[in-house]
Amino acid sequence: MTDVPLQQAAQRCGDAALLQAAADLAAIASTVSSNLLLVLPAAAAATWLALPWRLLQFSPAAQERWGLRRLSLQPLADGRCGLVAESSPAFADTHRHVYGSRSSAAQLLGAAPDPSEETAVLAALQAAVAAALEGQLDGAALRALAAADRQLMRWGAAFPIASDSAPGLPPALSLCPASRIGFCGDALAGPGFGRVEGALRSAEALAERLLAAL
Repeated sequence: MTDVPLQQAAQRCGDAALLQAAADLAAIASTVSSNLLLVLPAAAAATWLALPWRLLQFSPAAQERWGLRRLSLQPLADGRCGLVAESSPAFADTHRHVYGSRSSAAQLLGAAPDPSEETAVLAALQAAVAAALEGQLDGAALRALAAADRQLMRWGAAFPIASDSAPGLPPALSLCPASRIGFCGDALAGPGFGRVEGALRSAEALAERLLAAL
């Protein structure tokens, strides 16, 4: 995209720090993830929640076999449960052009999803979940998987990747006072880059800088 709001704002206000921050962020590469989001009905939720995990990580070999990076289960207040199936980077890269019809890309950025491609990606991820959990679930639970409310979320910048030329946004640029814009997240350089730790550390650091500026 050429009309990124942050880049447009930086150009218009002429803030040198914001311009540099926007350039540094744009230079950071990241992996893509195609995610299947499911809501399983209460009648089937108990079977799924009886599985001995809430977060299932896949080894590199398992990712290559099933095309999944991890599965997560979340109990919901009304007795249902949510299931998120995150694809492997290789699967997502192959389907990088496929957006979900309910995604922010479709709703806010005007991307036009292809219904047939979206259906194919959803079906592939659903089949991968069923195959990966074969032997752990009975037929009723698998039928609930097929009938569940589902949607596709394309996570375009799932995990930032540091490189020598783009190690992350320098902490000094986390706050641009002239334009009153601050940054926090896992794309900031330093300990925890690319992880939740980095996002938390950067948020705390930004809060300290904002308090000092009050």
